Amino acid sequence: MTLTQQIITIALCALGTMITRFLPFLVFREDKPTPAFVQYIGRYLPPAVFGMLVVYCLKNRAGASRLGVTVSKKLGHAVVRNRVRRRIREIYRLNRDKMRPGWDVIVVGRGRSAAGPYQKMNEAYLDCLRRLSLLQEEGEA
Repeated sequence: MTLTQQIITIALCALGTMITRFLPFLVFREDKPTPAFVQYIGRYLPPAVFGMLVVYCLKNRAGASRLGVTVSKKLGHAVVRNRVRRRIREIYRLNRDKMRPGWDVIVVGRGRSAAGPYQKMNEAYLDCLRRLSLLQEEGEA
C-alpha cells in the first residue's frame, strides 16, 4: 500500500466513524417528534436499571413467566459470562413464585455482576422487579 492509499484509507475510516456517531443526532433531532417505533419500545419495554443488572419486561399471552438472559463479551471470558448467566437463572428460579405470572423478563448482566456477591445480585434483581411492579402483593395468589 502506498502512502496515498494509506491516507485515503484512514480518512475513509474516520469519515465512516463520524457518520455513524452523528447519524442519530441527524435522525432524532430535537425539533422533530420522536418516531413512533421508539415511543412504542419505550412504552412497552420499560427497563429497570441497576448497577449489576438491567431488567426489561413485556406482558405475554402464555400465562407463565419466561426468562431471557444476555451477557456481553465485555464482561469477561466465557467462564465469567457463564457464571453470571447461571447466577441470574438461579435468582430467577428462586424468586419466580414472588413474581406476577404472565411476563417475559429479559435480564442483561452488567459489569459489576461478574465481581459482585450473589446476595447483592439477588437484591438488585428484586429491586428491579419492584420498580417494574412485577412482585406480587401479600394477598395476591
